[in-house]
Amino acid sequence: MSTPTSPDSQRRVVVPPDVPRPADGPPRPTGKKKRGSENVRDMLLSMGICTAIVIPIWYLAQPPASDSKTIRVVDPTSDITAFSAAAPGVPVPRVVPKGWRATSSTLTGATLRIGWVTPDDGYVEYAAQGGAPGAFVADQTGRAQPVSPLTVAGRAFRVYSASRAHTSLVLQQAAGTVVVGGVRETGDDAHLTELAQGLR
Repeated sequence: MSTPTSPDSQRRVVVPPDVPRPADGPPRPTGKKKRGSENVRDMLLSMGICTAIVIPIWYLAQPPASDSKTIRVVDPTSDITAFSAAAPGVPVPRVVPKGWRATSSTLTGATLRIGWVTPDDGYVEYAAQGGAPGAFVADQTGRAQPVSPLTVAGRAFRVYSASRAHTSLVLQQAAGTVVVGGVRETGDDAHLTELAQGLR
């Protein structure tokens, strides 16, 4: 006697095979984008976003043109007058080349220092001291050594040189000592000569 079989036990699970590609047509679209083209698009999009962020930041960080090179100009006239009264006979700058701007002027006792910025952004300094020089020349020239004489406007200067890029003109007289140049000067020899020519 056979056992009756229920309908559920007679069901067969059928796993559908992969759908084969038709032999006579193009492959069916899968809905996925090519990875290569997607990467290039994403890279260009990221670069565009970064550029849009960086350029405004760079632009806003730039200093205004008026602030890029601000020079404070001073008038050394009163210091020159007071020094001449304290140390008569010491030559002082009376004639300065056109375009030079005085940016510092300091009178301390019998010592006067004035600095100028030249039109080509060099810096030239005048320093003078009444009476005996003491260590004045060594301090002003960076302990440079005299290398040669130089006559400017009838005055006998001596050229002091600490290096090829640093030169000073020193004038020593009974009334006092003048140093044109100094350790902070960045002007060339022509600038020093121009300033020495304007001493009176």
